[in-house]
Amino acid sequence: MEKAASPRASDIAYDKIRQFVLSGRAEPGQQLTEEQLARISGVSRTPVREAVRRLENELLIVRSDSKRLFVADWSADDIDEMFVLRGMLEGHAASRAARNISGRQVEELGRISDLLDAAVRCSPPDVTAFLAQ
Repeated sequence: MEKAASPRASDIAYDKIRQFVLSGRAEPGQQLTEEQLARISGVSRTPVREAVRRLENELLIVRSDSKRLFVADWSADDIDEMFVLRGMLEGHAASRAARNISGRQVEELGRISDLLDAAVRCSPPDVTAFLAQ
């Protein structure tokens, strides 16, 4: 019987740092250090560096000209533009997917939608549960 591969340290760091940023525990514009991120994620600084690169690509963390790390601070216009573009892309992808979806997949989407609704209805909203879907 084959054992499941355990998650890589950089994947653990990525998940924990991403959750730290998206949960609101990190303020927009807040400076971050590799040492702080290593403590948050429970891994050494080397996997944190790889995780930070991924988060920079997702524009959740930005690096200044002096190479310091900060939580991205998006303006309302930036966010609005991202949602418009994302809506266009996701609408196109959903249209293509709908042509090939099975009944079982529709049921699974309904289950996930219910979980997302429940996470949003919590007071305060359960960001962790929302992002897990």
